Amino acid sequence: MSDQKSPQLSLPILARVQLTFANFVSGGSENLPLVTSLLDLVALHKLSNTASSVYFAGPAGSGKTHLLFAVLNSLSQDNSRTDCQYLDCARIKGHAGLMHDFTPKKVTLLDNVDSLQGRRDDETALFGLVERIRQANSVFVATGSQTIEDADWNLADVESRLSAGLIFALRELDDEGTLDALRLRFQAAGLVVSDRVLDYILTHFSRDKHVLFGAIDDLDQSALREQRKITIPFLKEFLNLD
Repeated sequence: MSDQKSPQLSLPILARVQLTFANFVSGGSENLPLVTSLLDLVALHKLSNTASSVYFAGPAGSGKTHLLFAVLNSLSQDNSRTDCQYLDCARIKGHAGLMHDFTPKKVTLLDNVDSLQGRRDDETALFGLVERIRQANSVFVATGSQTIEDADWNLADVESRLSAGLIFALRELDDEGTLDALRLRFQAAGLVVSDRVLDYILTHFSRDKHVLFGAIDDLDQSALREQRKITIPFLKEFLNLD
């Protein structure tokens, strides 16, 4: 029998880490009102079916999806996950009919709604969904890469519904905030990485958050296959810098 160890298989970091308010890095006081409002929304939902909505905009990688899943996971703690649903509008662009199958629940999370702008069928379907949510006295939280003012909706009613509740702008993380986010992401996956390694990652990897965390996922899988710790020499090999 060979003594060689078989490669260990593991879920990617992004699949292993539960996105919560606790591991969201707010990046300064500018984002705290948004986080506080979402926490209040979760608490109010647990008490009543009071109609409410939140729209917040931010650049790619600023944490919009993280916050939506934080709401979802918070609600799941009191066994109400079936009363909450998540929809990534970017994934159904051009397939407006799919939104007709969404029955309003107590909380509906609509990610990347501005990806539907410019297509009348998509906008009409989005308006219909938001109207059904409103008429059911339910809650929706929507995100976009553009502010309400900057978005170019063909249907004024869509803009009106999205702007009827609380509106925020999510600020992108600075370098310090990105380091904190990386540290929390590794810790949540059960990985210990030194500050020197985190600094090296920030210096040599893409600053685009989606690309960065995707690369971290690849790095984690590579280290796991080779059964090595994530060190600077390993990072150099990973990046072919030797």
